Amino acid sequence: MRGRRLLHVHRDFAPHQGGGGVARHIHGLATTAAKLGFDVRVVAPGAFVPETEPDYEVKSDALGGLWHHVGWADIVHVHGSRNPIAGAAAAMARLRGKRLVYTPHCYYDDDGALKQAAKRLWDRTVERRLLTGSHAVVLLARFWIDELRSRGLAASSPVILPNCVLDTAVLSRAAPPQRLEGDPSLLYVGRLDRVKRLDDAILALSRETLKRAVLHIVGRGPDRDRLRKLAAHAGVAARVRFHGFVPDAEVAAMAAGANCFVLPSAAEGGPTVLIEMLLMGCNVVASDIPANRAILAAAGWTEGLYPLGDVEALAAMVNDIAERRMLSDVTERARECFTWERRTSLIIELYGVHRRPGQSGIVPAVAAEPDASLNERVWFLGCPVDLLDSAELLCRAESAGQGQGRRMRIEGLNVAKLADARRDPDLSQALRDAELVHVDGKGIALGLAALGFNGERYAGIDLMLDACAQASRLGLSIYLLGARPEVVTAAAQRLRQRWPSLLIAGLRDGYFEEHEEAAVVDAINASGAAFLFIGISSPKKEIFLRDNWERLTVPVAMGVGGAFDVVSGRLPRAPRAVQKIGMEWLFRLCLEPRRLAMRYLRTNAIYASLLARAWFEKRIAATKARQL
Repeated sequence: MRGRRLLHVHRDFAPHQGGGGVARHIHGLATTAAKLGFDVRVVAPGAFVPETEPDYEVKSDALGGLWHHVGWADIVHVHGSRNPIAGAAAAMARLRGKRLVYTPHCYYDDDGALKQAAKRLWDRTVERRLLTGSHAVVLLARFWIDELRSRGLAASSPVILPNCVLDTAVLSRAAPPQRLEGDPSLLYVGRLDRVKRLDDAILALSRETLKRAVLHIVGRGPDRDRLRKLAAHAGVAARVRFHGFVPDAEVAAMAAGANCFVLPSAAEGGPTVLIEMLLMGCNVVASDIPANRAILAAAGWTEGLYPLGDVEALAAMVNDIAERRMLSDVTERARECFTWERRTSLIIELYGVHRRPGQSGIVPAVAAEPDASLNERVWFLGCPVDLLDSAELLCRAESAGQGQGRRMRIEGLNVAKLADARRDPDLSQALRDAELVHVDGKGIALGLAALGFNGERYAGIDLMLDACAQASRLGLSIYLLGARPEVVTAAAQRLRQRWPSLLIAGLRDGYFEEHEEAAVVDAINASGAAFLFIGISSPKKEIFLRDNWERLTVPVAMGVGGAFDVVSGRLPRAPRAVQKIGMEWLFRLCLEPRRLAMRYLRTNAIYASLLARAWFEKRIAATKARQL
């Protein structure tokens, strides 16, 4: 089946033989993709080929064999930062015109001067090309955007896809507890490397509060001999047990019998073992670094974090946490956030399960919620669009406003927003999270038509006015948020004049700081409004909704951009004839040339180049398909 051959490439692959978190990540991703209908192959030099066949192929092949495997694939997903194998596979994918996905996973800097210099050179050349030349760059958490920036790097097409594990695999390891020696008994599972800072855990054993504790270390690596010497020097060698490689089932039994799992690392990408311990209900103490915090905060277990490198704090934290019992809701949150079974929609979006022959640049996707599949959602140049006509969109808004359907965020997509979302991962993610994304700009409608899709334009201001008429008819109330105080007040007055029976539950200007958001949300909730219209510029309104959606109780929220300025009478709207030919942007440019000229020049140029590339790719693919 065309478009369904997926190749994963890494420098090693032994997920069940102590191969590390990246290998387990690839295993989970490959297994899930295979269940979604992909033909999946994993290639790595010296890969461990299991005796029992998994749901995908595993090939042990060196650099010389990569060209053949890349030619087989439709999508090439390379893994690992500063990885020559990944760099070579990516170069081959580009040469052969394959879709390229890149996951750096993590950056380690604990090396000597020579290696550090080599890494800096790599970052400025190969790594930069991987991050900017891939169709999608998978980052395991949002903090990696700032991490890349701090290194002078940036991903041109970032996708936030958290590290996950297979829930079914974790459950299958359920075993009777293997009571570990020590009071408390501490467990570490992972590679033995300096960056893991096991020094801190060993030194913590010399503290009075942990004088009867025993640290059990599972894993292999180059730091083992140094750690043995350190334990002897600290006088705790008898209470540090090196177990080497241990099969997964035994690790699960050890986790069930341990008082606490410790992860004192200085750097992590999205530690798989941390997720597994949470799912197994093992108490966790981890260094307060961004990767650990992202996972523990999502699971609601931040009390297990301590300052990196603070041995006294580590000892005190272990002593406090060891006798606790992890609440079941922590495990359930971890399961919801970090299992592949709950993340299939993101995998579908990343790879495009329903790619049509010859189709490029636009990929239909299935949303996570059961009723979301009713949406005619497609992926247009990296952004979601729901191909609903105006009647259907209003019907769904009406149902939600009356409490008869699920709550929804409705966002509009225009050319400027699409271009900005390409470089702003927060805006991109906010659009992905929205329940409905309608065609707001004529340029988007024309672009969809060029690629063979029928997307009816429904301008944000028209949607707002139609929803107000709907609310007036149904006796539902609205809330206006945005613009300057005098503008939003004038907009409310104009709406009342047009629909005297319209209930306006509240209004507020859009000039508030981040620390005031909680009060704004409380005011909206207290108003009891059914419809929230947000007249704030992008990306602030999208991010406000994304960050506060769980706290808001309003059934329907719509981003309407600068609609309040037009409704209030401050700015005129383009004549109907100008609207029909899709030149409203030119009308607005004439009204506000100093504010809009450079923005339109930049975003229109980006959009035109993206659309042209997608159109040519579609034509080339269609020609090849006819030749087969």
